[in-house]
Amino acid sequence: MEATERETGEAREPRMADLNQLRSRLRVVVREFLAEEGLLRSQVGPEQCLFGALEEMAVEVGDALTREVLEQELATPVSTDCHCPQCGQEGLRKGERQRSIQTRRGPVDVTEVECYCRPCRRSFFPSVPSPGAGCGV
Repeated sequence: MEATERETGEAREPRMADLNQLRSRLRVVVREFLAEEGLLRSQVGPEQCLFGALEEMAVEVGDALTREVLEQELATPVSTDCHCPQCGQEGLRKGERQRSIQTRRGPVDVTEVECYCRPCRRSFFPSVPSPGAGCGV
């Protein structure tokens, strides 16, 4: 079975076909949303700048989309072995814990594996091995 990017910590460049497919699907979804919800223009007050108000709504939708993508991609914790970062011995998997991470687009809820090392008498949260600082979750 092939390891996923999250399991290996290796980032892969998004393929142009993937991005183009996503853009095409998003266009359809936005078109349908605007048709169902009525024109967003009708929600803009007379004292507001139409472009500014529409842009602000679009930014909020983009932020919500980003948070949803992150939450769904990080919903299932990566299966990792529980080696203690202090002594290197295999720890016991205690379970999972939820936490909120503040991203550039707002808070995102993630699930982390919690492990415990008996010799060190400490809990720890293993992360996916990844190149460079700050690349893991």
